[in-house]
Formats: sequence, structure tokens, C-alpha cells
Amino acid sequence: MKSENILRLTLLALVLASAVPLWAQQKPLTQEQVRGLVRNQLGDETGARAIRERGINFVPTGDFLDALKNAGAREVFIKALQEAKARTPVPTPAIAAAPAAAANLPLDEFQVFDLLISNVAPARITMIIRQRGIAFPPDALLLDDFQTLGAQPKVLSALRAAKVYPADPDALKSHAQLVEEDYSARLKKDPNNKVVRFALSEALETQGKFDEDVALFRAFVAMNPQDNWGHASLAFALGKKGDSDGEIAEEREALRLDPDNETAHINLGHALGNKGDRDGAIEEYREVLRLNPNNETAHINLGNALGNKGDRDGAIAEYREVLRLDPNNASAHVSLGVELGIKGYWDSEIAEYREALRLNPNLVNAHIDLGIALGNKRDWDGDIAEQREALRLDPNNCYAHNGLGCALEKKGDLRGAIEEYRAAYMLDPKIAQFKQNYEQALAQVNK
Repeated sequence: MKSENILRLTLLALVLASAVPLWAQQKPLTQEQVRGLVRNQLGDETGARAIRERGINFVPTGDFLDALKNAGAREVFIKALQEAKARTPVPTPAIAAAPAAAANLPLDEFQVFDLLISNVAPARITMIIRQRGIAFPPDALLLDDFQTLGAQPKVLSALRAAKVYPADPDALKSHAQLVEEDYSARLKKDPNNKVVRFALSEALETQGKFDEDVALFRAFVAMNPQDNWGHASLAFALGKKGDSDGEIAEEREALRLDPDNETAHINLGHALGNKGDRDGAIEEYREVLRLNPNNETAHINLGNALGNKGDRDGAIAEYREVLRLDPNNASAHVSLGVELGIKGYWDSEIAEYREALRLNPNLVNAHIDLGIALGNKRDWDGDIAEQREALRLDPNNCYAHNGLGCALEKKGDLRGAIEEYRAAYMLDPKIAQFKQNYEQALAQVNK
């Protein structure tokens, strides 16, 4: 799991657990959704307006209305229910029959979130995933998100085994624009609502609106200067914008307000590491482990920091500790494999990558690293196969293009290598090695 997203993971679960899916905004409300409005203190004019706009798909009995009143629903809410026209439920877009083309498109992560929070039966979700595939690599962070939302093991297994298709950035951006419009309006009515503010932040980040995201949390901190959540969220937004100094300052303020907050220590460690302060990062991760020796993320991050300092044995010890705590942590197997490979234990390295891919066949970096390890043993066909699989999962991965280029060149396919080197260079011109590989291969052809 990526350490910089730990805070967001908890908050994301809060948002999605209480939100009505965007694709369902015109769908009649169910009994459970109406109860949810009251539970979330929306049993007032706001909830009544939703009932009037969307209708309901049931007939409210007297006992049901009495239970809502006892739970705090106001008269305007009850009246809206009594006057609402019961409508026939419509299918969700994830399983709608029309249009046929849309129904066969792979699911993006937002649609999976929607299915989970809409209480669709796990067997049905599993079937949809198998039929349609997904448009995102199901990495550890997303799987943790889904599990937090209640995804059962069969759903998680279906996601890991699903066929992965290229994502549609336009669709994700369109979804984010809808969220921004909706939650901006809600925030004006309730400026201190953390759930709404967080959801709006997610939409802004997806669209690359980092300045607006920072302003969103600066406004909250100005209203609530002693709120730890506000400072931690502002730190995250500043980090996304690239303001490391601001990020570190806000994380320190969050820790001043709550010195034993493990997430804040982890995020501060990550920020310090990005600034090149490896010792500072290590100190923060060790503090987390003093507070909680079983914090897997702290062990992973500490291993990364030690590895960056050249302490191979220290890094290996931390990754092995993660695997002692959780033998099925695929990311830890990959990290351990990298360190073993650096020490020259290539067979052990390959074994760790294969175990990671057994646990999660869609780990792009594991395919890339396994390919490189096979190449180190002169298995060029195995190397090529792994890089191609990485590109199937993530067609715009510059490292997989470069890795495939290297393997093709070793196999003697120089023109194929040039294509891949060029693709890597075009995707990220800032990486000098990509440019060098491309130019050297071109020079060989032009001799």
C-alpha cells in the first residue's frame, strides 16, 4: 500500500459509505436509502427534496414512518414520503441492458465502488466483473479500499483475476466533474462537513486542480485551526501540488495536535523522504513501530528507506517482518524480491516475484521486475513475455516499454527495440536512460 494514501483510505471509506452513487441520482430511493438519509441527519428539507426529485420504489407503511420519526426525521421529510410517487426501480448502469455497448464496457473503479455501497449481492458483482473486466490495475491500495467498503473475498478474488483493459481517462474526468459540481453546492450549505469536503477534494485531484484542492483545505483549517484532520488533509493536498515544505509543516502541526497519530508519522516520514531526509524518514517510521510494532505500512516504508540508504540487510529484515505478519502481502514479496536481486540472489528474487503474481496476477511492477530478473538469467523470451503482460495491464507504462525494448534488443530485434524505446521516451522524456537507449539503438541501425 502506498503510504501517502493511508489517510485518504480511511476518509474515502467514510465518504463512500454515506454517499448516494452518482449514477443513481435519478434512481428511485429504496427503504434502506431513506433510512440512510435519516441516519446521516438528512431527515429534513434536504432529504425531502431528494425524495420529491427521485421518488421511492416502495410504499411507506405507518410503522416505517413511525420508526423514521423516532430516529429524528422531521415532519417535512415524513410528508414528502407520504406524497411521493412510488416508481419502478431502474437497473444500475453497471448492469443495465441498454445501451448494449455501454453494458459491455469494462468497469472503472468508481463503478465498483458504486456496486459495493449499493448493496448489490456479492455473487452478482462477481459475475459482472468476470463478464466485463475492469479498466484499472487492481493494486493493493484499491483492493484495501474495496475491502473497507465490505467487498467479500469472492469479489476481491474476481478483481485480482479480472481481465484488465485500458482506462478511459475521459470517463473518469467526466465522473469527477459531476462530483465537483454536486459537492461544491453541498459544501456551500454545510462548510464544516468533512465528508463533503473530502469528496470534493477527490474530484479536484482527479482533474489536476491542485491549487483549488489546497484552497479547499486552507479554508477548513482557517475555520477549524485545532482540527487534526484539517491539517493532515491540507498536508496531503500540498504534497500532491509538490509543496514539500508546506506538506511537512502541516504534518508537524497535525502531530502537535495528536502526537501518537500513526498515520501522520507515516505521512511525515514519506514527505521527509521525498525531500531527501532519509534519516528523518527512518526516525518517523521507527516511532510508528514504537507505538505499534505490527504496523505493516511502517515496516514497508522503513524497508524502503533503509534500502535507499544502501542497507540491504535492514531492508530485507523489514520486508520479512511484513510477510511474517501477512504472508499474502504481494507488495512485500515484490519489495523483498528487489532487494534479493540487488544482492545477486536471482533465483530467490524470481521466486518472490512469482509468489507476488500468484497472489495478485495484475501487479504491473511485479511483471516488469520479473522480466528483468529473467533477463538477468538470459531468459529473453521470459523477459519479453513479462514486459508484454505489464503493457497489457498498463499500456502507457514507460518502464515496461523500456524493459521490452531492452529484451528485444538482446534477442536481436533492433527495430522492435527502437519502437519500444521511442514509446518509453515519448511517455517520459525526463528520464535520461530512455533517451539514451533510443538514440543508441537508432545509431546502430544507421551505421
